[in-house]
Amino acid sequence: MTVDARIARPDSIPEDAEPSGASSLVGHRLEDLLTPLNPPAADASPRAKITGFYKPSELLRLKQPEYLIQQLLPAVGVTCLTGHSGSGKTFLAVAMACSVATGIDFLGYKAKRGRVVYLAAEGFSGIGRRILGWEKANEARTDDWLVVVEPPVLMNERASFDYLAERLDHYPASNSAISLIVVDTLAQTMSGVENDAEPMMDYVRALEALAGRYGCAALVLHHPPKDTAEKSGAGLFRGHGSLFAALQCGLAIRTVTGCIELTQPKNKDDEPAPKTTLRLTPVDLTGELGTHGDGSPITSCVVEVAPGTPSGATPSKRGPSKTDHRRAADEAILGRLKDGRARHRDLKQAVAAVIDDPTKAQNTLKTAIEGLQRDGKIKKSDDGLWELATADACESGQPSRNIP
Repeated sequence: MTVDARIARPDSIPEDAEPSGASSLVGHRLEDLLTPLNPPAADASPRAKITGFYKPSELLRLKQPEYLIQQLLPAVGVTCLTGHSGSGKTFLAVAMACSVATGIDFLGYKAKRGRVVYLAAEGFSGIGRRILGWEKANEARTDDWLVVVEPPVLMNERASFDYLAERLDHYPASNSAISLIVVDTLAQTMSGVENDAEPMMDYVRALEALAGRYGCAALVLHHPPKDTAEKSGAGLFRGHGSLFAALQCGLAIRTVTGCIELTQPKNKDDEPAPKTTLRLTPVDLTGELGTHGDGSPITSCVVEVAPGTPSGATPSKRGPSKTDHRRAADEAILGRLKDGRARHRDLKQAVAAVIDDPTKAQNTLKTAIEGLQRDGKIKKSDDGLWELATADACESGQPSRNIP
């Protein structure tokens, strides 16, 4: 008989136990965490239990699905992002993780802030640089909300799963819950053959158990079959069909004429997101990391919506991104200071002239000033006025504008 299962706290653990306390859920095996819902008595009928009868109007009053990233990443459950090696899927996954860790929109889609655990079983050495590139492009920091782990974990092996759960039970040290666990990639965290039903089903159950244990989203990166040109839906996800069947959402990317095409083959509870064309934009990290041995700059990339995107998710429909606002603010501030020194309110007026939303203008002004100061482009003089920090600007002798 098949019995539904849920994550349960063993009877020996108090209901109010702290996640990082001595009595936290540490060392319990995967099978201990899966307990039957309404376990049948010895003489019970083998038929499934009916928990209630609902009118359609009553169903609408039940809690509706929620998202960490609007329409793309459900708040609870398993999502899979598939793409060939070199297609940019790790850049995309890092961007999603950083958006959740900071609450900054992801490609124009609203993101809900929460703690993120990134299991980098593949490409661990390069993840830090990719995160730094995203932080620089978005003028944000993720340190307090994102942790990267190099996991010796095979999800569908119970001892390995137990070890991961034990470590996650101690993170974070605060009472804030984990909102997102990224698994990069399925191939590096699964034992057995992907096309076989049993190992893939065990893997999916482990991801569902992990998501259920922490009430969070699990995003697993995967590869498609070699030839996906004529395929869609489940055909874009390599391995046994039980993976695609269990997903809350499925995301797929492929390279098309130098760009990245993002689609959503599956959204279990909502309308699929429109196709979006993306591009990888280089970010120079010389100021942060220096240069390579041959003197060439150290760089990374960030994912952006491509100009003229022929999709329903164009930048114009979603509005300017945080990066667009920051660039506009930088140009406005530097342009104003080229005319001479200025008061804070003069810079505020300059930014307000290029960003219509007053709240966004105020927030962007603050981050723009801090960033330009940090980059050594502007400085505040002893009399409290802002000016360009470059020597030629300081020696230009141009009169200040609007300064009494």
